[in-house]
Amino acid sequence: IWGDAVARDDPEAARAHYEESLARFRRLGDPWGIAWPLTGLGGIALHRGEYATARTLFTEGLELRRELRDRWGMAISLTSLGEVARRDGDVAGAATFLADGLALFREVGDQERVAWALHALGRVAEDQGNTTGAGAYFAESLALRREQAHRQGMAASLAGLGRVAAMTGVPERAAWLLAAADALSEAGGVTVARDERDDDERLLATVRAALGPVAFTTAWAAGRALPIEHVVADALGWAGTSS
Repeated sequence: IWGDAVARDDPEAARAHYEESLARFRRLGDPWGIAWPLTGLGGIALHRGEYATARTLFTEGLELRRELRDRWGMAISLTSLGEVARRDGDVAGAATFLADGLALFREVGDQERVAWALHALGRVAEDQGNTTGAGAYFAESLALRREQAHRQGMAASLAGLGRVAAMTGVPERAAWLLAAADALSEAGGVTVARDERDDDERLLATVRAALGPVAFTTAWAAGRALPIEHVVADALGWAGTSS
């Protein structure tokens, strides 16, 4: 599907490709083919904040994949619905969709998407104020992403643990982890998701105020300077003992 190739850089062109693919697959009566452009169109609607539209598209795709017993495709649809629910403020619904999707990704062995679903569940736990759960999800995601050498994912998981540190009253560690995430993103030329970037920028202002300018600058410099393997190992150790 051409839409997948251009979705990030040109969503309007992607939407046109998805709509053309969807029309062709509907004419063919191919349910497997129909589900893919539905997912692509749902993703575009999600990123535009058109949650009702995204939910409708993802739900149709899920129903088709259930009929086909396409467990990997079902996991894609379930986690997509979970992300819609999370962004639309339905944290309970998000947790259910994401947990169901995670179970299927584990079953089919898609470790990259297992890591993504774990991170998304960390965001849900964060929204619920469940710092223990959020830390556990972010840490498991981080460990997998380290194995996968997934730099963008590692940066996101480190930032997630930084937010947990701030929520649990450890602002120096929060600054350190957020700085390491920032350095990793910068070195790899990766882009942090807009909603997470906005959250981290708001959090930095709070952490800076809690530490004061001198302590914040010191912690930030330390987080950016240390080798990433050292930061990851320390973050995983801390997440395993924090509450």
